[in-house]
Amino acid sequence: MAMFHLEGVFLFELALFAAGLVLLHFARLGSAPLLRAAGLVLVVGSVLTAACTLYYGVRYHVQGEFESAYPPHRMMTPRPGGPHGMMHPMHPRGPHAERPTPAPPALETPEKPAPPAAVEPEAD
Repeated sequence: MAMFHLEGVFLFELALFAAGLVLLHFARLGSAPLLRAAGLVLVVGSVLTAACTLYYGVRYHVQGEFESAYPPHRMMTPRPGGPHGMMHPMHPRGPHAERPTPAPPALETPEKPAPPAAVEPEAD
């Protein structure tokens, strides 16, 4: 997951570099010093941040941060209170003990309704 984030940030920096080059191109066509300054800021800033991203990417790779998809969490490490960091277990027999499964409720069949009473036609 960390490698995915690293690649996403690096692609964003490449997009900023390309935008800076486009700004410099349009600043060169017309006399626009502010546009030229914005293009230079984008190009220089994206190059510096890309260098920083590459440095930390190589550093994290050497440390082994990219070996698994998810970094180890602090909650998963053993603590003095037990595996969950609690002083008492979650269940009297322990947090991972087999628990009996309750029986499913009995299915009741509904009573059949009485048939409708026959309606006799009224005599006129």
